[in-house]
Amino acid sequence: MKNVHLCCVSLFVVAILYLAGCGEVIPIATVPDAENSLITVDGRLFVTGSFNLYEITKDSDGAFVNHRVIEEDLYFGGIDEYKGRLYTLKSNPGLNILLKPDPSLVIADLQAMDPFAGPQPLDTLFTDIPLPDMSMPNGLVIDKKGHLYISDTLKGKIFRFDILDDDLSTLDGPFDTGLEGLGSPNGLAVDGDVLFFTDGGSVKKTMILDGGALGPAQTLFSGRFLLDDLTVYQGCPVVCDYVSGTVFQLSATGEIMRETKLETFAFPSSVNLAQGPLFTEGDILVTEKGVIYEPTSDFGNRIVLFEITEP
Repeated sequence: MKNVHLCCVSLFVVAILYLAGCGEVIPIATVPDAENSLITVDGRLFVTGSFNLYEITKDSDGAFVNHRVIEEDLYFGGIDEYKGRLYTLKSNPGLNILLKPDPSLVIADLQAMDPFAGPQPLDTLFTDIPLPDMSMPNGLVIDKKGHLYISDTLKGKIFRFDILDDDLSTLDGPFDTGLEGLGSPNGLAVDGDVLFFTDGGSVKKTMILDGGALGPAQTLFSGRFLLDDLTVYQGCPVVCDYVSGTVFQLSATGEIMRETKLETFAFPSSVNLAQGPLFTEGDILVTEKGVIYEPTSDFGNRIVLFEITEP
């Protein structure tokens, strides 16, 4: 999951205060196997899923419009931005993400991406960096110094690339961060010099050291069956419980502070802050995967707005 930008902090206060209260789930767009979302610094919304990378805009009547970014049918997962570039993980679609993933990291200049130009060939927009040593690259996050972290869920590892500031499409790596005791790391989020991540039913954290190396992993919370992506507000993780269909916030010491009602969401895979110009500030965005690798039903397979009302 992407970093929380400073301009968003005040917006999230409203959402967090009422997260445990009532709210309305409002469909925004259909996204097969919806996996992750990114709201860029300038307010653009991108959503990843089983067959494409999508950009969501609003038309003159206020209706949301879903744009396929590329022509090919490919799976996209973790996503973030850094200095005007979009970085996301690509694999083969559907069950081939397990059988023949062919994973890579792809990079595009955000200014060159025009949602109204129609789908473009992948190699027109993106620089492609193959990831042959990874089995299932999943989560992706970038810290303020250009250290890009990728969780490989099947290998039980977290890898690091270093983005070169003189050429944002050139990376050093991957480097195995050497974290021990990991099971199936998934979502990633950075808050200052702390990397938070989910691992099976646990939330863990580690310090980001000089040069992007990681310190020992510490378990902040455990006891759930399967947690997916997460974000952070003032040092406190906000996490998707994939099985229970909830989003919850932890304290800095790992206690559950508040949580949405059970089955509020259809297998939530990521949570993000709603912000202008597309949304009213103070609500949250959640991607609903639905039944995994079943991309056509109306159970999940979408991104929704959770419009929060006071309890």
